[in-house]
Amino acid sequence: MVEKYSNEIHHILNTFYRTTGIGVIYFDSRLKLLACQPSKTLADEFICLGTNRLTSFLNEKFSLEPGSEPVFYTYSLNGNLVCNVVMADVGNEYIGAFVTQPVFIKKQSPSEIESLLHKLDPSLKDSEKLRSIIKKLPVRAFESITPLGETLHSLVTSVFENMKPSQILYGDLTNIPESESDELPDSQDRDLAENSPVRHVRFLLYLKIMDCIKSGDTKLMAEIVTELNSSTMPTHHLDHSDYMRSLKNSFIKVCMFACYSAIESNAPYYKTLDLADDLIRRAEKYENAYDIFELMKTSLMEFARAVEVSRLQSHSKPIRQVLDYIHAHYGEKITLETLAELTGLSTFYLSTIIKKETGLMLMDNINAIRVEESKKLLLNKSNNSVIDVAQQVGFIYQNHFSTVFKKFTGLTPTEFLKAKKNVPEEKDTGKHANKPAPVVVDQLRNTLSNYPEIYDAARIVDPKNHCAWIVNSSEDDILPETCYDFWKRGRSCPNCISALAFLNNQTYFKIDQKNDDIYLVAAIPKTIGIDIYIVEAIKKVSDEIIIDIDLQQLEAISAAACSKNLFASDISDTFYSRKEIDKFLPVYMRHSKMEKTPLSIILVMPDIFFKGLDLTDMDIQENISNQFLKTVASAISGNGNLAGQYMGDIVLIALNNTVYEDACLIAEKIEHEFEKIAFEVNGEKIFFTAGSGIVTLTDDLTDENAFVNRALVELEHNMKSNQTDS
Repeated sequence: MVEKYSNEIHHILNTFYRTTGIGVIYFDSRLKLLACQPSKTLADEFICLGTNRLTSFLNEKFSLEPGSEPVFYTYSLNGNLVCNVVMADVGNEYIGAFVTQPVFIKKQSPSEIESLLHKLDPSLKDSEKLRSIIKKLPVRAFESITPLGETLHSLVTSVFENMKPSQILYGDLTNIPESESDELPDSQDRDLAENSPVRHVRFLLYLKIMDCIKSGDTKLMAEIVTELNSSTMPTHHLDHSDYMRSLKNSFIKVCMFACYSAIESNAPYYKTLDLADDLIRRAEKYENAYDIFELMKTSLMEFARAVEVSRLQSHSKPIRQVLDYIHAHYGEKITLETLAELTGLSTFYLSTIIKKETGLMLMDNINAIRVEESKKLLLNKSNNSVIDVAQQVGFIYQNHFSTVFKKFTGLTPTEFLKAKKNVPEEKDTGKHANKPAPVVVDQLRNTLSNYPEIYDAARIVDPKNHCAWIVNSSEDDILPETCYDFWKRGRSCPNCISALAFLNNQTYFKIDQKNDDIYLVAAIPKTIGIDIYIVEAIKKVSDEIIIDIDLQQLEAISAAACSKNLFASDISDTFYSRKEIDKFLPVYMRHSKMEKTPLSIILVMPDIFFKGLDLTDMDIQENISNQFLKTVASAISGNGNLAGQYMGDIVLIALNNTVYEDACLIAEKIEHEFEKIAFEVNGEKIFFTAGSGIVTLTDDLTDENAFVNRALVELEHNMKSNQTDS
């Protein structure tokens, strides 16, 4: 299919470059980088710039069917780098993707360049080379990114289908700035023009959202928010100098008109305003554009739900007056007589309907509101003391305040502060993994104290350092430091669910037996900083569980579930897809850190592209690629290893329990064996070389993208060296 459109693909590459001055790269559906313009240097730079997140995104798109609506994607890379992506499809199948050369959306300061260098290559091994590449990258204002995407899309669709595209933002959006928009005409009709550029939410969409909120129609609101995107809900027009500030300001604007619409529809006045305050505080803490946009959707749902709940559980007018008065005057002395005068009712009747409609006596209603307000004051960074907070919310004595606070929260004010205290950021001293655990233990103890019926024992497990902290137990001996002592086994369980939860970073459950008792065990991962801890809870369920299944069948299912997809099978039998690599590699990394064993990855590729073969040599390239994969498979073997095509001709090999020196020997073996193979090209015998990038996991590599980025930089460096030597 690609060969059929070879001329058109080259025409698109050449035309786009001549028109815009920006380079462009073409990937086929197997992530093979087949062509680029202006030169292959662009491909070298593309690999160096840590674009593995982008290729993972492309791999995901290639696995889907083309949508009915034409779109192009603006993908934000590291720092202030962005590129446009246009998918090429024929019929109902993607055949490739065009990716524009990464450009900066603003000129980089020296400090920003150094920060980007560290992200791309934490070891700074090739910092000078990367610095040179970064300084040569084009700078384009964000306002020009959309026209670039539309231009490329127009060229691509001229081959397939001519339709106007929509822009969709992907990747790390935190540094994308505001794009300038045209001034709006004075005519109100402009708001009604669905195809015109806007600075605000379109008027018809505004009316639709407000109708949903006023009617409390959460079902329709859910349908609306699923269709919202950055073009229908503009979020970047308020502050051209600070993109994130602009996003947050836009969120506040949307949040407040939704809030007041809910209040006008009889949602509780103070409670709804408190909801708006809480949402705005959450938005202020976010530093990711995607999170803010998702919170905007959540906010619309919350305000619609507030109206829905108020209609289902609406209070009479006197009770609404009472609750509003308490919210406004909780710091003062509030008497039943004052409220009776406010509502025009007798004290006896008012007291009766307060209890009937709220389920609480008047004083409990007052104290509940005071406690909620006190939580906000306690967490305020102005360092309010407990006695100050008590007096601000209407309590005279600290002891009384503490008693009431514990009645409603299960904690004293001091315990509440301790549980909510943020974990301080620690410098890497080699022992940082153990430091957050006491805080986690305190938080868990305070949380679980409110739900004693769901567990008999709980503990925090640090699989990396093989440590455990007991949280609480209803029996003195129910959970020793080593859990296998509790099970009377003398060793760890073969399928330890805490290990499984850590490796896969997801919750696991297990039914186990001790003597005649049956226990339900839950292992829940909790991320603190860059570390993952496991919350493990045990509950005796001997008298509460019903198992309506054959026990042998249950045992077989359990064993299969524990072993399924933990590690790839024998590397000599299977090469894995990019999707599987993205799934397994984080597991391998966590396993390496948990077991304290080395993990090395090799990125290796033949120099097909560097030989200058173009799209007309597809059969030759296919033969070379197949022979290269066979060479890799014959050079490495053994269970627990992982190999697959990472991007085009680049093969990723993950080697468990393999130090850097041994990984180098394996890479050399692959290169030497492949270089012995002769290929016939246009009647001539040609030999190809191969290059590799090798990295062993270290503590500063906290995720798979940083791990692979470092190997990509190493690979590109070695491929260039091979070219120079030849």
